[in-house]
Amino acid sequence: MRSPAGEHAAAAPPEGLITARVEAQAITSMVVARADVVFADPVAVDPAPPEGAAPVVTGRVPQVGATVNAGDVVLEVAARPVFVLPGAFPAPRALGPGSNGADVVQLRAALASLGLAAGDSASQDFDEALSSAIDALYERAGYAAPGSEDPERRQAVRDAQDSVQDAKDAAAQADQALANARQALGAAPQEDKQAAEQAVKAAELALAQAKRTVERSREALEQTQRAAWTPMPLGEVVFVDDLPRRVDQVNVEVGTDLSKGAADGAVGGGTVREDGTSSQQCPVRIAVTIPEGVSEADLVGNLQATMVVGTSAEGSLVVPIAAVAANTAGQTVVEVVDGELVQGAAADQPTKQVKVVTGLSAQGLVEIKSAEPALKEGDLVVVGLAGTGQTR
Repeated sequence: MRSPAGEHAAAAPPEGLITARVEAQAITSMVVARADVVFADPVAVDPAPPEGAAPVVTGRVPQVGATVNAGDVVLEVAARPVFVLPGAFPAPRALGPGSNGADVVQLRAALASLGLAAGDSASQDFDEALSSAIDALYERAGYAAPGSEDPERRQAVRDAQDSVQDAKDAAAQADQALANARQALGAAPQEDKQAAEQAVKAAELALAQAKRTVERSREALEQTQRAAWTPMPLGEVVFVDDLPRRVDQVNVEVGTDLSKGAADGAVGGGTVREDGTSSQQCPVRIAVTIPEGVSEADLVGNLQATMVVGTSAEGSLVVPIAAVAANTAGQTVVEVVDGELVQGAAADQPTKQVKVVTGLSAQGLVEIKSAEPALKEGDLVVVGLAGTGQTR
C-alpha cells in the first residue's frame, strides 16, 4: 500500500542531466514588424505657373492608381496640358527658337521615343524639325500648340510672305524692263545709241536692286517663321525617368490654385538603401517584389513585414540557447558530456567545459562558430538538471 504522496514521489523523474545533441544545420533569424509600403522615387507634378494666366487646375485630374505613360497629359492647368515625357532631369527652362543645350537633346529624344519626327538626335539646337514634333504632340493630345493662336505672330508671318511676293513681282518687272531696254538698244539709230545704253545700264541696276530685295525679303521671312516656331513652355511638361508610373497621391481637384502649393504625385519602383549606423534607429527602404497574381494596390499601406535578419551557413553547428553560459572567468562556454551518458545522479556524470564563440541566434538555437576543444555533430551538451528546472 502507498500513500498519494508516495505515488507522486515514485512518479517524479529521476535526478540527472538534461542534454541535447549538437546539430549541423542552417538557422534563420527573422523579425516580424509593421511596415508602411509605398511606391518609391516619388516625382511631384508641380508645373510652373503659366504666363498670363492663373495657375488653376481646369481638368484632366488623374485617379489614384492610374498608370501614367510617356506622352500622357497628367493634368490640365489654365486650360493647357501638362505632358509627362521620359527624361533624366527636370525641365530647367522653356525651350524655343535660339535654345541650345542638353535639355534640347532630352526633349528631342523624348518626342522621338513617341514616334514623332524630331530631327537630328545629336543636335543641341532647337530647330524646325523639333518645333514640328512639338506641334504633333499637341495635335495628338487635342490641344492647340503654344503660340498657334497668337494673331500677331500669324500676321507677322503673312506680312513677311507678302513682302517676299512683292519683291519677286518687282524683280520680274525689273527683268522685263531690262529686256525691253536691251531690245530698244538694238533697234536705236546711231545718234540714240548712247541714251539707249544708259537706259540698259539703269535697268540692270534696277534688276540687281530688285534681286537683293528678294533675298532680304526671304531672309526676313525665314527669321519671322523661325520666331514663330512652336516652343515648349516650362509649365507644360514634366520629365520623369522610368516610365510608365503609377499615380500614388492626388492633392488637387478642378479649381485648385497651384500657387498655394498643391501638387499631384506619380511614383514608381525603388532599391534597398542602407541609412544610419548600428547605434541609431533609422528608416530602411526595401524594394518589394510583387508576387504573381497580386496587384500593386494590394501591397500599399501598413502591412505585416517578415524580414530575414540573417542566415547561418549550411551545416553550421548549433546548440540550444540554454546550453550556452558564462564561466567564472567571463568566457562563453558549453558543458559537454564526457564519454557515455550515465543514467543516475548528475554528480555521477563526467562533463567538460568547452569555450565557444557564438554566432547567429534564432529558432531557440545558437550557432557555434568556433570551439576549444572542438565540437562535432552528435556531441551531447547539458541544458539543465532533471527535476529542478535549473542549469548546472
